[in-house]
Amino acid sequence: AELAAAAQRRAAAELQQADGVGTVVLLCHVSQPRVCEAALGLVEMLTRGREHHAAFERARGVSTLVALLAGGTPRSEPSSEPMLSPVPSSARGEAGGAGAIGALVPGAACGGAPSMTLASLSSLPVASSDRVVQLAVGAIANMMASTTAQAAFLNARGATALVARAGGGSAGVRREVARALALVCASRAHRPALLSDGALDALVGLMGTAAADESGRYTAAAMGHLLELPEAQVAME
Repeated sequence: AELAAAAQRRAAAELQQADGVGTVVLLCHVSQPRVCEAALGLVEMLTRGREHHAAFERARGVSTLVALLAGGTPRSEPSSEPMLSPVPSSARGEAGGAGAIGALVPGAACGGAPSMTLASLSSLPVASSDRVVQLAVGAIANMMASTTAQAAFLNARGATALVARAGGGSAGVRREVARALALVCASRAHRPALLSDGALDALVGLMGTAAADESGRYTAAAMGHLLELPEAQVAME
């Protein structure tokens, strides 16, 4: 456990030093399943710490994750699109090693990769692997501790993408959907938008499958927040 924690800290430090957060975010949206899953695993792990949220927001991580769930590309200004470039040699391991970043994100430490922008990813398919979906939704839920990330989430039509994932997938996917909705529903300002995007129906469906564990608690919390809206109460009658 201590070795794993040390590796995580080294990976985080390398990412910050190499300004590689934007690169990892873009790697979540590539077509190679192993690279996508590994990058998402790193994103989900790092976003558990709030100290990393600002960097992921600057890299438009929330809109990229929403696009991964819904298909297409993140909403962004063309002039500000980050580039996916090779990781600097300072962030790689020595003597052919990949370093902490390369170990967690296959391909991230390989030089010579072509640069890409978000626009070049528009034809990639929607995430289908249950593991990929769970990691993406989990990272979104982690980011929902930030009020600015919540605004980015709703602006990217994240509620619609999340609601679409509420009725299928594994228990892990449904738990992360419920967790994300509970955090966003806690904000009174966002509740009308969530209601119009179908969050109430999604929560009713989740309530029918939620166990008496974290999933059930998240679902109940989100439902309680949303039912503070009179129109939500009417819809439940």
